[in-house]
This record gives sequence, C-alpha cells and structure tokens, in this order.
Amino acid sequence: MNNKTNKNNLAKIYFASLVCTFIIAFSACTNPIKVKDSKETIVLESDNKTGIINTTDKAFLESAAETNLNEIELGKLAENNGTIEEVKQLGVMMQKDHSKAMVDLQNLADKKQITLPSSITENDAKANKKLSTKPSKTFDNEFCKALIEAHNEAIGKFEKAANEAADADIKSWAMSMIPILQNHLDLTIECQRKCEKK
Repeated sequence: MNNKTNKNNLAKIYFASLVCTFIIAFSACTNPIKVKDSKETIVLESDNKTGIINTTDKAFLESAAETNLNEIELGKLAENNGTIEEVKQLGVMMQKDHSKAMVDLQNLADKKQITLPSSITENDAKANKKLSTKPSKTFDNEFCKALIEAHNEAIGKFEKAANEAADADIKSWAMSMIPILQNHLDLTIECQRKCEKK
C-alpha cells in the first residue's frame, strides 16, 4: 500500500513538474512578443512627438526661408540705395520684420528636424544685383516693383500652406505671417505711388 501511495505521490510530483515546466516555457516564449510590442509602441509615440513632415510642408519651409532671406537683402538695398525717405524706411522694416520671421522659422525648422537654406536663390541674387546697378532716379520705383512682385508671390505660398499644410505648427506659422506680408505689400504699393510722383 505504501509503495502504491509513494508511486501516486511521485506521479503527482512529476505531473506538477511538467505543468510548471510548460508554464515557464510558455512564458519565456510569449515575453519577447510583449517586449516587441512595447518597443513598437515607443517608436510610434516618438514619431508622433517629433512629427513626420511630408515633402510639401518641407518644401514650403525651405521656400519661406529663401523668401525671408531675399526680403532682408532687398531691405538692405533700399536702405543703402533709396533716394526718398519712404523707400529707406521700408528697407529698414523689411530687414527687421523678415529677420524676426527668419528666427521664428529657424526655431520651427529645428523642431521639425529640417535644414533650411542659408542663402537666397541664384535667380534672386541675379535680380538683386541688377537692381543694385539701377541709377538713383529709377531705383526707388524699381525696388517697389520688385518688392510688390515678391510679396504677391509670398502671400500666395503662405495662404496655400495656411490652408493645406499637413503639420499643425507649420500651418499656424504660415497663417501668422500672412497679415505681416499683406501689410508690407500695402505699404510698398503706397510707397510706389510716392515714387511715381517725385
């Protein structure tokens, strides 16, 4: 009887050991999946925090940088070559407002991990060089024409980004710039009228 009891006890212990071994093995197999899921969740959260910028939004930021840099250059030209006070003052305003806009844009680009251009386009450089050689009697009017054209183009780009940008921060920044650009355009049109009267 004792032998039979001992055999039963041994069988129970052996069965319990098998169950424990199975549970441990099963846990070991399932843990990597949980860890993997955990890592995938972290990656997705990280992507959402840094933001994934699409090519259209990226192109807009790059174009906005070139616009700001060109407006600063045009402002310098007006300050140095303008013959009436209104043109000179407009030039100073362009430098001030677009330098501030460039700082804000750089901060936004850094946040989105985008490298911005550090110089104006080749076409803008050629146009500015041509403008700088204009005689003083025609410079003021030609400057206003260039600034009106640049701001009309910029307003179109910024309005498009304000309506269509996928990234909320980019959309908000574009929207905040439109009144500034519109004010510049209005002042330049007014300045051009004065240039035509001189």
